[in-house]
Amino acid sequence: MFTARADDMINVAGLNVYPQDVERAVMALDGVSDAVAFRISDLHSGARAGLLYSGTETEETIRQACRAALAGYQQPTLIKQLPALPRQANGKISRREISARYTQKAVPA
Repeated sequence: MFTARADDMINVAGLNVYPQDVERAVMALDGVSDAVAFRISDLHSGARAGLLYSGTETEETIRQACRAALAGYQQPTLIKQLPALPRQANGKISRREISARYTQKAVPA
């Protein structure tokens, strides 16, 4: 059985959100080809989940799938569709790099 890395886990007001659970809910949709969930800093809860995805599904369809499959604290606050997910030179996705990039955009200056 796969075990998530501890540093990937998102602590939302003391509740554990595993990115793989969010990704699994979204990847179940036929129109999603790739997805990554990541940590976004949140003033009230410490952190929240964010989600980047590629595919043909709309953001509203993604939100509906998340509402149907995930608990309230697991819901991504930021959902963004991209033509392709950002990857490192080795082809891997860095949740840490994505988190840094999208938390800066989500937090007002």
